[in-house]
Amino acid sequence: HPDHEEDSSEDEQRRTVLIKLRPDNPFEIRLRAGFGLQQVGKNFAWGNGFTYKVGTTCIGKNLLRRADYLLFDADISRSYQDVRVEYRRPWFFSLPLRTLVKAYSTQYDQPGFVGSCEPLYRVTRQGFMLGMNRCFEITEIMVNTGFEWLKTTVEPDRRELARRVGTAIDFEPGLLNEKVPYLLIEPVVIIDNLDNRLCPTRGTFTSCSLKAMIPLRDKFSQAYFTRLHIETTFCIPFVSLLISALRFRFGHLFHHDFSAIMPSERFYLGGANSVRGYDTDLCPPLGEYEDRDAIIKIAPCGGKTMFNVNGELRFLMYRKFEVAIFQDVGVLVDARKSHLNIEHLVESTGFGVRYNTPIGPVRFDIAWKWHTSDQDKHAFAWFLRVGHVF
Repeated sequence: HPDHEEDSSEDEQRRTVLIKLRPDNPFEIRLRAGFGLQQVGKNFAWGNGFTYKVGTTCIGKNLLRRADYLLFDADISRSYQDVRVEYRRPWFFSLPLRTLVKAYSTQYDQPGFVGSCEPLYRVTRQGFMLGMNRCFEITEIMVNTGFEWLKTTVEPDRRELARRVGTAIDFEPGLLNEKVPYLLIEPVVIIDNLDNRLCPTRGTFTSCSLKAMIPLRDKFSQAYFTRLHIETTFCIPFVSLLISALRFRFGHLFHHDFSAIMPSERFYLGGANSVRGYDTDLCPPLGEYEDRDAIIKIAPCGGKTMFNVNGELRFLMYRKFEVAIFQDVGVLVDARKSHLNIEHLVESTGFGVRYNTPIGPVRFDIAWKWHTSDQDKHAFAWFLRVGHVF
């Protein structure tokens, strides 16, 4: 019978699959240690470039039988220390909201480029945060709230040096070496339509965040600000071996007094992930100060408004190797500039080589500036990194 023959064909296509389930270990401890490079670029120096790094991760899974997740993570290196405790669960009571409770303490030195034996200043960030997010098909909406303490330290035992550094980066002297408490509120929207986050070939990615930081002490009432950041990426395949990638970024800090904005919250350009013809954070505007040895040093000031465009053509050459040519353009507006002006643009053009790995591409990029200034006479910069620029 025809129907019987059709049923027999379907039975022959079925396969028996045996699945063995076993309970996962509820606790996990990971230790790591090694040596690394703080940054690989044209100013790399063997003595200052190498740093130790030690860390540990402790994980507890499903401790309350709610698919929850407890994490303790710590990393320490020469110029960076980070400790955080996180608790995650997929529901907030009966609501389908992913919930994150986090406590953290981070400390790092600025600037991050190799070649400076002493940091310009040290940033300390400590706080508690509650985050909730809801995921849809390609959209994620999250809201983070909490309390955060920010501190910018410039050798508290040398007041004159701290004053000069504060003047160079246009930062209010009364906020130096002070721990400022904030109330943090940050809604974030992410739309991810990329085919692959590590090595995208087509699709779009957009993120928008608006972070409000409100001081909790009258002494620092002028240090409030709201930080807007928008980023959009497009990946368009022309043929099987050629991909065009384009990224737009815009940021603005809502505050009338630029000097009251914490340096760690300002916008910067330059480095392996923005304008690649410039070293990390060293796109203008730049300040100058005289260090303890009476040597003039350059200090990145950051900007109140930022606009950045990156364009790449990526060619698949041989197996996992890619070659890219790129153009980067950006502009920072600080307190001394009232609006965006084409004269303030910084541009760089270059090429790179990438090798795709399971954790992302290992890439080498080199780029040349269109113009050089008296403060930065180097015509090019190069970087060695893991992961795409965008």
